[in-house]
Amino acid sequence: MLGRLLVGTAAAVCHHLFYRSLNGQATHSTPWDQQVNIDIGTGLAFLLKSLLVMAVGTAYVQVFWKDLQVRSENIAVVDSMFRLRSNLLDFFGVRLVSRHLLLIMIGLVSW
Repeated sequence: MLGRLLVGTAAAVCHHLFYRSLNGQATHSTPWDQQVNIDIGTGLAFLLKSLLVMAVGTAYVQVFWKDLQVRSENIAVVDSMFRLRSNLLDFFGVRLVSRHLLLIMIGLVSW
């Protein structure tokens, strides 16, 4: 999880530095044509998003199982915890908010 976060951050820095190096240059003065520059930037952005989604997803699963290990819950709450990343309405469950705040915060980040 931490490795994905670090590599994703490095991809973000590379993406920024790449576009910063292209800033202010005419398209014909760059080493590659415009389409290759766009492809490189899009590839870095895709890599960044993929790695950060994987890092947040891994953190969510780890907190999910840790919360279930610490306290027992009824099946409706477990179902809400499981659906939190795909159903916005599950954020408003009173029992979920009061007992699983870290899980809710990670779920908000994933949205």
